[in-house]
Amino acid sequence: MGYMERSTFLSKKTTIILWLLYNKNAKFLDYAGGYGVFVRLMGDIGFNYYWQDKFTPNLLSKGFENIKKR
Repeated sequence: MGYMERSTFLSKKTTIILWLLYNKNAKFLDYAGGYGVFVRLMGDIGFNYYWQDKFTPNLLSKGFENIKKR
């Protein structure tokens, strides 16, 4: 399973969990978010997801860095 396929798969599973168990309007953080694929997917679905990773550049979810800044 590749990086993109894994992120797509997990975004679908995470969406179900968040809809059933959490406030969908809450803020969420992808710690060690890699290139920002998962954050971008979750944001496109409609969740307030933010990115943080000190070792990998944020390529796909620019503007959604570090929840502490919001």
